[in-house]
Amino acid sequence: MVEVVIFIPGIMGSELFHGEPDDAKRSRIWPGAISELFLPYQNMEKLLDPNLTVGDIIRRISVSTQYGSLVDALLTCGFTENADAPTLRACPYDWRKDNSLAAEVLASHITFMRAVHGPEVVINIVAHSMGGLISRYFLESGKFSEKTHPGFANIRRLITIGTPHRGAPIALHAALGQMKRLFLSAKQVKRLANDPQFPALYQLLPPPTEPFLWDSNLASRLSPVDPYAPNISKKLGLSSANLEKATAFHAALNIANQPTGVDYFCFVGTRQKTVSNIRYDFNNYEYTPPSTVHRPDGGRWRWYSSELERICQRNAAVIGRGRSWQPLQTQGGAERSRLFIG
Repeated sequence: MVEVVIFIPGIMGSELFHGEPDDAKRSRIWPGAISELFLPYQNMEKLLDPNLTVGDIIRRISVSTQYGSLVDALLTCGFTENADAPTLRACPYDWRKDNSLAAEVLASHITFMRAVHGPEVVINIVAHSMGGLISRYFLESGKFSEKTHPGFANIRRLITIGTPHRGAPIALHAALGQMKRLFLSAKQVKRLANDPQFPALYQLLPPPTEPFLWDSNLASRLSPVDPYAPNISKKLGLSSANLEKATAFHAALNIANQPTGVDYFCFVGTRQKTVSNIRYDFNNYEYTPPSTVHRPDGGRWRWYSSELERICQRNAAVIGRGRSWQPLQTQGGAERSRLFIG
């Protein structure tokens, strides 16, 4: 019996190219040049091309290690990436497009591992950030099965790292054009996020059932506001098409549909500043920057930690071998060494 790992990165975590792999004039569009972390990103128009091709996961940017450190750790554990029958396989995807398309890419990698290693192979999915949501869509949506995608029944574990299982309020912050992200200015982030060809960032929003946007006008008494409602989304200038795709994506995520025999391991940090809500004065059209939830011990709760606890307690017998589940604590230099992307 062979055990394998498929790793799927988070948003912005895969290379994008203009041109096919065998094209001598192929050029990398994403990530940008290291200088573009500080200077304007020059390839914005090309980044809006829906026909870009996918390269590798982003392992390093200049001297900065990205997913390369995680891959190196898995190689140290004995997995191999470049053999005729690899036991470690990266799953890059077009992180701009609908996450349901990324789930199809993941399915192809799972089927490949099943074909290479045979019916007894044990498949583990390791996913960072948005990659965890894509993995859950693959497992829970009902659109994939052993019959349609051989290898589905060979999956035994989903390990998510920093995945916003109940959404990330900061995604609204980005969609409103209030947030620079890596090589992109705040205006460029907004332009990309609101393009109906690229709904992935909207699919990181909390689902419609989760209150995270609050009217900060005193007369409203801090009433929760639904950004999915047409009158609200119009006031905010959000893309109705991308909100519809986000709603459909979240509707397909249902922990009750966790496949039998697949254990979920959900790792989170507790000492990173995490956006917990967005406040907006709808009377005066004034935006308040996102806030974080502070814990009494000086750490910060993840906004989505309660849902992760529910998911992980469901698997507590496996995760803790009978012990109660506890969130992963990060210490010391964790902030300095955290992933740069996703």
